[in-house]
Amino acid sequence: NREEFASATAEIKAAGIVGFDTESKPTFAVGEVSAGPHVLQFALPDKAYLFQIHQAAGYPFLIELLQSEQVIKVGFGLKSDGKHIYAKLGINLASVVDL
Repeated sequence: NREEFASATAEIKAAGIVGFDTESKPTFAVGEVSAGPHVLQFALPDKAYLFQIHQAAGYPFLIELLQSEQVIKVGFGLKSDGKHIYAKLGINLASVVDL
């Protein structure tokens, strides 16, 4: 619910640096294009938050986190993830460290 999204967002923002990744449903047919990402993950030292894209109530919070210059998102293959996020949500990731 909205309160849970707000609480998670506040914790993620307070952390400043988070592990970040996306997950998409796999494709099995040749030429099939994924409709992902379906889940976005933000990892803190002691917990992780999973945002499911189909939860529209979480969109404002998710977009705030993804575009935040104050939340440094660290992960692997984030250039590709960024392209998928742009295709799905129409926004660019900010403050990304792609290892």
